[in-house]
Amino acid sequence: MKRVISLILVLVLTVSSMASCSIIFGDATQNEGGKEPTDIVEGAIYSKGSTLGFLSVGNLDYTSSLSNALALKTHLKIASESGAPYENEVVIGISERAVSKTAYEKLSDVSLTDEMKNNPDDCARWLIYTDGKSVAVAYDENEEDIALRSAIDYFIKNLVKDTLILDPGVVSSDVVSITAFKEAEDEAQLNVKWQIISTLTGNGEKIAAALKDLYTLYGDDTVDWLAGLYEPSICQCSGDVCIGGKTCGTSGFYYSNSARDNEGYLPDVESTNQTLSFLEKAGMTNNYAKTLPKEMLDGIGRYVLAIQDPDGYFYHPLWGKNVFLGRKSRDLMWSENILKNLGLTPIYDTPNGTKGSGAVASSVALTSRLSTAYATGASSVVSAASTTDPNLVDDVSFKNYLNRLDVKNNSYSAGNTLAAYFNTIRSRNNELKRQGVDYDLIDIMIEHLNDAQNKDTGTWYYVSKDDPNYSGYYAVNGVMKISCVYEAAKVAMPNADKAMRAAVDAITSDEELGACVDIYNTWFSISNIFSILSTTGNIQDIRFSDEMREELHNRAPELIKATKEKLAIFKKPDGSFSYTPKYSADKSQGSPAAVPNTEEGDVNATVICVTGTTSLIYSCLGIADMVPIYTRTDYERFIKIAMSDDEDSDSDVTPPQTDDEARGSGNYKDSAIKYDGTTATQLAADGKIGTSGITFDPESTVGYSYAQVVDVNGDKALELGRNGASTDPYLYVPYTEQRGGSSYVFETDFSLVSGSESRPNDNQIFSIYLSQNSSDSIFWGGAHFHIIATDDGYSLLIPTANQEGSSYEGAITAGEWYNFRMEIEGLETGSLVKYYVNGTLIHTSVTTRGASAASHMLLRFNAKTTGQIYLDNTYFAAKG
Repeated sequence: MKRVISLILVLVLTVSSMASCSIIFGDATQNEGGKEPTDIVEGAIYSKGSTLGFLSVGNLDYTSSLSNALALKTHLKIASESGAPYENEVVIGISERAVSKTAYEKLSDVSLTDEMKNNPDDCARWLIYTDGKSVAVAYDENEEDIALRSAIDYFIKNLVKDTLILDPGVVSSDVVSITAFKEAEDEAQLNVKWQIISTLTGNGEKIAAALKDLYTLYGDDTVDWLAGLYEPSICQCSGDVCIGGKTCGTSGFYYSNSARDNEGYLPDVESTNQTLSFLEKAGMTNNYAKTLPKEMLDGIGRYVLAIQDPDGYFYHPLWGKNVFLGRKSRDLMWSENILKNLGLTPIYDTPNGTKGSGAVASSVALTSRLSTAYATGASSVVSAASTTDPNLVDDVSFKNYLNRLDVKNNSYSAGNTLAAYFNTIRSRNNELKRQGVDYDLIDIMIEHLNDAQNKDTGTWYYVSKDDPNYSGYYAVNGVMKISCVYEAAKVAMPNADKAMRAAVDAITSDEELGACVDIYNTWFSISNIFSILSTTGNIQDIRFSDEMREELHNRAPELIKATKEKLAIFKKPDGSFSYTPKYSADKSQGSPAAVPNTEEGDVNATVICVTGTTSLIYSCLGIADMVPIYTRTDYERFIKIAMSDDEDSDSDVTPPQTDDEARGSGNYKDSAIKYDGTTATQLAADGKIGTSGITFDPESTVGYSYAQVVDVNGDKALELGRNGASTDPYLYVPYTEQRGGSSYVFETDFSLVSGSESRPNDNQIFSIYLSQNSSDSIFWGGAHFHIIATDDGYSLLIPTANQEGSSYEGAITAGEWYNFRMEIEGLETGSLVKYYVNGTLIHTSVTTRGASAASHMLLRFNAKTTGQIYLDNTYFAAKG
């Protein structure tokens, strides 16, 4: 963090000390006899016995400090813009007073230096002018009134006197660096917090000094590096062609630079959650959900919702379901955390017991401000998951699972899995209790861990200190993970005193560090054990806890110094921290997260080394108010970098293209389905199409109604066909975009491949209509159209109010592309439906059946017809 000159610091301290005062009138301007003072100085703007008008058009939160100060020196009267002016006045801000107009004219003459001109947005001017009788303060307005506050500070320090006499003209002017001013205020607030720590009993000054030294490890570059990992528009692509994956157009944070800069990696939910939490824990914002830009919050919220599976878990788009349980459980935990903070609900019920909304997430902005209300961005209704985890079917399956973890020989891994899995275990346990079982999964787990503990050391580690493979860090790493389970369960941990001693000893151990968690987990273990001891109510535990807290206070300078030296091993030149001294882990919980063997930092390690370890030190020392590592100016820089439109940081992936000449001429939307680089099977898995009876991607189309992605004149399209099938199946298209409201729009390009080999009686070959659910054609009465066979070829049949058909005045030629668009203005009977072909309105009718909602468009061939049709750029949405 930048440090600014002491002059500005004094300025801020003065302003802040006065800002909370109330305006003082009355007795302060009277003598002891209660009479008005008579000592008026001729020619003065004000003196003790005179009357001074005070007109503030500026922010009273700041100008009140000046009025308070003046009220102690003269008889102050509050003036109004519409009222008659006093002979002598102080005027703050833009006013019709002549003295104010002159002040603002002169303010425009205050110029910037050449250096300031390089960053004019960071500059704010102010000027104080007097005509000899009144004084005006003019200033550049900005979001936080920096220039006003600086001018007020000058006025208070230099012009608030017993008697003020000034020659006409400019009294003073200045150009303020907005950034420097804010940094000075931040510094003032930090100094207050450091002073509080210094006054703590038990080594306060030395603790503050040690923490300040630790903070020197964290520079501006750490914030800049983290901001550079933000991806504002995720593209789940294959090669250089966008395939329109379900997370495309969402946003999140990458794990590392190599993940950001190389194909085959995408942002992940753990890195995103850790970055968002970092902003709060580092002191940059109190609540990221209330301060981050709306587009960032929307994009992140849509990303998390897009990756939820019907089984309730959240799966990375590239990692899929074949991941370790620890990875799966952690992503469930992080996803739930993000959604909760953003005021969102998951789509499906989760294994942790969080109820889902039962609605597919939208691909557009979810809310006006996500933190203000629970929003789902709902579209089509889906069924909630109800699958029981095979490890948690009953007590026998759970005991078998615990035995497979092998806690004694792999305590860190076992503890890591159980800690991440805990909420799921607890949710299942509650479900079993409601079913009336006579066992408790939490009790079974705690008993299992108790039995596995090394009673001599309080750890779950059985390698002797005499063994060359012994690692005190590894022993404590296991304690950290397993103590998380005890802490979450709110139960006592056996031999907690021994485990804490092992953790404290590891802080100053000279054992070589293998990973940054080796030092982080020592403090984490201590913090967890303190929390566990506080819940037991045991007198001995409380006494031991007090003794250890005192010992930590006494040893804090030594322990913090050792911690800083160990963390520094992982610092990288760009401000990030790596997981191992040289490299970052290229796998996160077993899943590929970065390019292997890259000398770089990663989000997980950086959070561990910066906010993670530091906040734990405060926790272990019992200091509730952590001094921020970074401040609002760092936050503003973070946002500026993350939201920048720097072309050099853009992905090289080619965005989806629409060839208007090869397809229809429609009003295409970003969310329209484009069939490049995918399959019908994948489209169904991504929730972009659904079916009743249609076979996706069959090896042979004979005897089927089918859908498959094919090449058409060098571009991809979805082929929908009926080739001798015995059933009457159909395809449905759910929302590609959800905007809310009761009106709907559907649009698609289509090309009829072939006609009917056995023309039906009504000549209707292919139909599209709005529907309420997967099998209900509720809008057959007015919101649909048909491709029909005619004597000359093909045409469109569009319904009228009385259900008598009206043909499109123009032939449909097989093999040519057309754009069809249907707009449904409301769902009640009598609502208008508009039909467009190639952008031209061709027909308007009204609906003859009403409904409360619609969920998708149905597309089907007549049951007595065979044929094929190509579709592209398919779009369906509700609109306001």
